[in-house]
Amino acid sequence: MKISYFLLLFITFLSCNNQLQKERLDGDDNVIKIEETDSLFLSKITVTSLEKQNYFDTLEFIGLISAPPQSIHSVYSLIPGFVKELSVYQGSFVKKGDVICYLSHPDIMTIQQDFLRVYTQYQTDSLEYVRQLKLFNDSATSARTLEVAKSTFYSTRAQLKSIEKLLIDINLIPKNVKDGKTYSQVAIKSPVDGYIKSIFVNSGGLVQPNTLMFSILDIHHVHVELFVNLDISKKIDLNDTLIVKDANGNLVTYAKVINISPFIDETSKLVHVHCHLTDTNYAFIVGQQVQVLIKGGFLKAFILPKETLIFIDNKNYIFIKKDDKTFVLKEINLIKRTYKDIIFNTIDDEQTINNAVVEGVEILRAKLFEES
Repeated sequence: MKISYFLLLFITFLSCNNQLQKERLDGDDNVIKIEETDSLFLSKITVTSLEKQNYFDTLEFIGLISAPPQSIHSVYSLIPGFVKELSVYQGSFVKKGDVICYLSHPDIMTIQQDFLRVYTQYQTDSLEYVRQLKLFNDSATSARTLEVAKSTFYSTRAQLKSIEKLLIDINLIPKNVKDGKTYSQVAIKSPVDGYIKSIFVNSGGLVQPNTLMFSILDIHHVHVELFVNLDISKKIDLNDTLIVKDANGNLVTYAKVINISPFIDETSKLVHVHCHLTDTNYAFIVGQQVQVLIKGGFLKAFILPKETLIFIDNKNYIFIKKDDKTFVLKEINLIKRTYKDIIFNTIDDEQTINNAVVEGVEILRAKLFEES
């Protein structure tokens, strides 16, 4: 039997009685009758007529701000050293090239001395190779002697390039060292713009070569991760632009879909979707939950404020005014509930709805559930 709830309101003009009476109508346990003598009751109820609207449906999901492996940059020491002038904290923002700390160690001077020694040897071997090549062209030396000079020159050049690369990697300038300027400490610099995620060293501590010192979160590669069912994943395409909102439903920025997993997670039975934020000027925190809106297509439906929805026995209803004294609960097919509206169609798929209650629903709801 199709359930229908009738809220019958009869206003009488009995001055001696202002009490509510609720009783079942004869022959139907699903009809509720309420008599009311207070005319103020009706004045608080507002109704409207509805027509189906073209509604661009969006699917709302909870997304998670995440840091993929590509966004985490590790900073290692290439040489031994004692940590000095540690200037950052966990969560500190740094720009690419900012000095995070310094390393001081006698080996730093040794590296520069080795560079100068090899550089001097390189110049000597270069001149010798050129001299032997000229002599060979003049038939004044043997091919073997030329080959030895050539081999020595290339060997020294390889050593020079290796040490020169090390100087650059530890943020020293080879030209300055050639010009006689030496350094007693080296700067550890940030490789990217981002936030200090982890610090693995202490001020004054000794680090060895290849020691992990810092991890930095690159703010330009923060992602939004979604987990959606298979049907929803088929509605999403690569390079789709999704709307990202904060916890209050305010527009924050947009995200572009960069990867849709071809696999279904065995535990959750959901598909993993990766999205890249198109604007990184917003200070998201990794692990923060956000609202993500995905396109769903156009549909025709009714729209009412979410406060008009009545939920009874796992079914959804709205109030309809039948006449000046009668209100009816009408069952609906709820399509979607947003933070401010409900989108729905009727059970009979009607195109219009007359006298839908939009204000005063809380009054009718209270009377409906009021105990006898």
